[in-house]
Amino acid sequence: MSSQVQAPKIENENDLVIIQGNSVKAITPLVSVKFASLSDFVEEKDIMLIQDMIICESGGKENICGDHGISCGILQFQKRTFDLYCKGEWLNSQDQIKCAFEMIKKDLGYHWTCYRKLQ
Repeated sequence: MSSQVQAPKIENENDLVIIQGNSVKAITPLVSVKFASLSDFVEEKDIMLIQDMIICESGGKENICGDHGISCGILQFQKRTFDLYCKGEWLNSQDQIKCAFEMIKKDLGYHWTCYRKLQ
């Protein structure tokens, strides 16, 4: 059974929330995220997975592209994948993170090499 953690309110829009056990701490300025805007509750395991994917995919850099310029942003989305599964702006970090949460909940994590490595 996975635990759920109430989504923290973030004061600084450049905070990346780290959940460890039942404690919440913030590290800046890796990424702009307001978990409260994603949902009232998020799975702790999914938060940790997304954080690990961000580090693996982009090293926390928002303005980086790989795969010869095809995969871009904090989670290295390809534009065609983002357009197919996501709402918002392709290169917006918040939109990439929101979409990654939704895609993982729908068992679509296989789109990321790092997701497959982390499983």
